Amino acid sequence: FAGPGGQIVLFTGLIATAETEAEFASVVAHELAHVTQRHLPRMIERARKRQIPATAGLIAGILLGGQAGAATMAATNAAALSDQLSYTRTFEREADAVGLRILSTAGYDPQAMARFIQSLVQDTRFQVNETPEYFRTHPLSLDRIAEIESRAAGHSQEAISQTQEYLLLRARALARYGVDPEHLIATFQSQEGADVPEVASAGRYGLILSGLRTGAYNQSVELALSLRAQSPKNIFYVVGLAESLQAAGDLNNALKLLAEAMAMVPDDPVLASYYADMLIKAGKPDQAKPVIRAGLRALPHSMRLFKLLARAEGELGHTAESFQALAEYHYLSGDLQTALAKLTTALQHAQASAYLTASITARRVEIQQEFEPKD
Repeated sequence: FAGPGGQIVLFTGLIATAETEAEFASVVAHELAHVTQRHLPRMIERARKRQIPATAGLIAGILLGGQAGAATMAATNAAALSDQLSYTRTFEREADAVGLRILSTAGYDPQAMARFIQSLVQDTRFQVNETPEYFRTHPLSLDRIAEIESRAAGHSQEAISQTQEYLLLRARALARYGVDPEHLIATFQSQEGADVPEVASAGRYGLILSGLRTGAYNQSVELALSLRAQSPKNIFYVVGLAESLQAAGDLNNALKLLAEAMAMVPDDPVLASYYADMLIKAGKPDQAKPVIRAGLRALPHSMRLFKLLARAEGELGHTAESFQALAEYHYLSGDLQTALAKLTTALQHAQASAYLTASITARRVEIQQEFEPKD
């Protein structure tokens, strides 16, 4: 969904549900359209303007009392809800139209948006049948699919092919968060036998991660070694092998593998996060800190890296620095109040360092200013 400040939140379940990269991109394009068309600010402004007449209607209902008053209040609430739903549905249609242009311009098949919604209709067909379209802000209807297909026909149908990165990312999401590991193993085994090399590799990668869930650690190591032999610099394969080695009890070789990979790509935030996490688990938080810092230089807004930094600082007994890192984690998650609370706690533990005190104080002021209304 598209949130305040132009932020777009994507859940792992979306990766697992979208069978192709184009389908995944269609959702991103739709949410980008909400941001570029300023739908949330416009909705907030609309609600503010509607608040006064709605409040007046409620007051009138209270003053009337009895059945007439109850009817007036119910009608007022119903009218406000109907207006808001109508406004929201208009935004959804606009986001579909603008999103299709974004999707096509990016080089993806515009028909992927309709295909993804069609798959959702099939997955939630009972809810769709039971819920009137009028009261659904994200209608999963045949009418919406037909409208999208019609609009998509006006865009270029040339599209980029499925990338191996997305196939691996989806395999990881399914293997890690799928509810039925045994069923997933059968699915990955089927993919492993595919004629398309990228699909076969994704199937094998899924088997590696599924083995980590089912306890088949040695088998995961063997599969991971074979995949990495095919593509030694592939980050997915490097991390998969390191995770497998760690699970099999070979932490030293897992750390060595990640250290070698970091030497080749020292600014990779994904590698940095996995290597730092493993270093902390190995009781080496002092070595984890520079790795985390390197990752943050490449990706300054990484919640995961700040969470790891808080752990590393905590393990080292650096309480103020740990709370300071936690504050950044909560700030990036959008929880400014908790971020301020963590900075307050950090300040209480930073009395011995004038520099740290000044740094924390300055950050508190910056975040507090975001609470102040802007003209």
